[in-house]
Amino acid sequence: MRYLPSSYHKPLLPNGRHPPIDWQLYGFVCSNCWPLARDITKTRRIIDMVITAMQFMSESMVLSGETIAMRNNLDDISFVCMVLAPYLILIELMLRAYNIIYKRNSFRTHIEEFYKKIYVQRTWNPELFEQIRRQHLPTKYSTFTYIITLVTYVYVPISGLVKNERLVPFPIQFSFDFTVPWPRYVVFLIMSIWTGFAVVGPLVSEANMLAMQILHLNGRYSLLLRDLRKIAREAIEEHEKCKGRDKISVTQRFRYSLFDIIRRNVELNEFAKSLQDQYSFRVFVMMALSATLLCVLGFLTATVS
Repeated sequence: MRYLPSSYHKPLLPNGRHPPIDWQLYGFVCSNCWPLARDITKTRRIIDMVITAMQFMSESMVLSGETIAMRNNLDDISFVCMVLAPYLILIELMLRAYNIIYKRNSFRTHIEEFYKKIYVQRTWNPELFEQIRRQHLPTKYSTFTYIITLVTYVYVPISGLVKNERLVPFPIQFSFDFTVPWPRYVVFLIMSIWTGFAVVGPLVSEANMLAMQILHLNGRYSLLLRDLRKIAREAIEEHEKCKGRDKISVTQRFRYSLFDIIRRNVELNEFAKSLQDQYSFRVFVMMALSATLLCVLGFLTATVS
């Protein structure tokens, strides 16, 4: 996140350096979800509130346009299902994005804790870092499909202009013709494209952020298990070497090492609870609306067939 403006929060590693951030995480900025810095000015906070309000207005415009389009074509069930699919996706992403915006302060603290206590650095444990990187690749590659969606959001209006038509990325209708005059069409086009980026941004970034946190947390637990087995093995070996002599020092060293293992385990459990608090609602929304979307797409496939 070193390339972000200074008004955005930039997490740091324990050594004070910026962590390597995948480009997918910049999708948070598209929907204005990334936390702001702690020391921003009042003017910057006002600008952020204005941007959030404008984003909500753009998304509400698309939702209302899609609602009117479905109402005007109730006799065509295939068209209704076709519009209902992006309609549900937009509702889902609005709920998830504004939940992040509402909890940005706690999200900022959560990110700080992750990079300071959980994140496994390459220089610290190259083997584990490489293992986590390989496990993270499927999530990264899957997000490339969303880039195609972004391209269509730009391609549709451009192809319309080539054909002397004024199109927008979403199937919206209103009681008036929003394509004339030209300035009105430009406003609706900008709002539609903004909505498209605000939808795709969290889809790309949140999946990668969640996967990265789970994988690094799992890596920390595996290190904890390795260290626990190590101190147990060393204690047994030292206990056998004593052969009836003073074993108090061996027991004390094992106890101190075990206390350190327990302390680290408590820290990991606390972060896992913070992870659950951050993502419980958003994962529930994603699962619920994804199931509904799957039913709509299945019905659309059946009706088209």
